[in-house]
Amino acid sequence: MENRRVWCLLGALAFVVSIASIMSAVFIGACSCGIETAAGSQVPMKCFWTERTVLFVSIIPAAIAACQIFIKEKTAGYISAISLLICSVVIILITCDKGIGVCDGEGMNCKIMAICVRLNMVFLAVISIIQLFYAGKRRNIPKRGF
Repeated sequence: MENRRVWCLLGALAFVVSIASIMSAVFIGACSCGIETAAGSQVPMKCFWTERTVLFVSIIPAAIAACQIFIKEKTAGYISAISLLICSVVIILITCDKGIGVCDGEGMNCKIMAICVRLNMVFLAVISIIQLFYAGKRRNIPKRGF
């Protein structure tokens, strides 16, 4: 039963980190100003789109982490840990300049949001790597057969 508790604890910790990433995108947010076009209208800066993308893509690892609490099979544990690792790497790439990126100005909200999201996703990647190693040690719980 101890193995099950550790797996549930890692899943709950991954869920909390994913929710923290969503909350940092919601509460810190992007820059409030826009870019003026040649026609005189305002369009959002790229940090706005980074915030929106992080907000919606961070729902995927939160859902996976919530489902991890109920996982009992070894293969499902591997798949969920690998998918968490992939999601965290994708979200890190979205906030970098290789992805959508954020503004270049110092001290802007989008820079702070990107740092918070990256730290959360690095922590989520570490949790998922621990889960990968831990999933190899787990025993399959046999299904009841007659």
